[in-house]
Order: sequence, then C-alpha cells, then structure tokens
Amino acid sequence: MGTIVLLRHGPKGSDGELTLEGKIFCREVGKKLMNEHGQFSWAVSSPEKRAVETARILTMGYCPIQKAKEVGIPEKEMATVLELFGKRGNAPLVNYFAEGDEVKQKFDDYGNEGWGIIAKASIGRDPVLVVGHEVLLPAIAAAATNRGNIAMTKTFKPCEGLILSVDENNRVTAVQMFKPY
Repeated sequence: MGTIVLLRHGPKGSDGELTLEGKIFCREVGKKLMNEHGQFSWAVSSPEKRAVETARILTMGYCPIQKAKEVGIPEKEMATVLELFGKRGNAPLVNYFAEGDEVKQKFDDYGNEGWGIIAKASIGRDPVLVVGHEVLLPAIAAAATNRGNIAMTKTFKPCEGLILSVDENNRVTAVQMFKPY
C-alpha cells in the first residue's frame, strides 16, 4: 500500500510566482505532510516555476523532483486550459465542459495519460508528490479514482488537493481531501 499526494501549487502573487508568505506556507504544509506520510521518495511537478518551487519546498530537498514533461506527461492541453481559464476563471473542472465535448475529451485524455504515467512511475516509491494547477490536477484525480464527481466539482485552493491510498498495483483504494488549514 502506498500514498500519492496530488496538490495545487502554493500561493502566488500577481506576477505568477510564489510570494514570500506562500513559501513560508509551503514549508508549513511540507512539515504537516511529512509528519502524516513520511519523507517523499519522488515528486513530479508542472514545469511552471511556482509548481517546481512548491514541490522543492514541500519535499524539503529530500527527494528528486521531475518536471511533468520529463516523465512524459502531456502538455498539449495547456493551451486549451489557459484559454478556458481566461474565459471561465478559477472554476470547478466540470464548468469548463460547457465549452463542449471536445474540451471534455481533452481533459479526459490528459487525466488518463497523466495518471497512467504517474501510477507506473510511482510503483515502489512511497509516498509520492504531484504538484500542479487548479484545472489539470482534477483531471488526473478523476482518472485515478474513476470517480470524477469528487474532483470535477471541487476547486482547490493553494496547497489543497487529494491524498490517494493505492495498492501494490497502484489502484486507488481510498481518497482523502487534503486541506492544510
């Protein structure tokens, strides 16, 4: 049995980077996660600087951090996501589906492909951290849990996410919301 933690990046400023308060907050969240789950053995992060920095702070430098593209997680959906984010703002993923079946399919494809890569790369590593963004993490969580309603209707604040308990084949056996507050 293992643990995979899916979290949104830490608090950012108007420039898109982590603020000083955000870095301090991430350090406290990292301590909480370490107390509850132990030292992370591997982390994967969005290539965005704020996500990589969040992962670095949360893991306290104890494990390697790979960017999503380094492990093969697709980035082609990012253009769609950014366009929709500009249109719909910080909304539950299900709200983006109002844009049509093609958009829903892109999110489903991203989630399925991303989860497949994370699950495979996580075998033998425990616990694992995944740091990403408001819109894409729910797509991965929905694919991982086969319970899209959990992730699709939720918005995640900075450093919030899901903790997945997985069996030896990385099938999800339990899902827990993580709120650092």
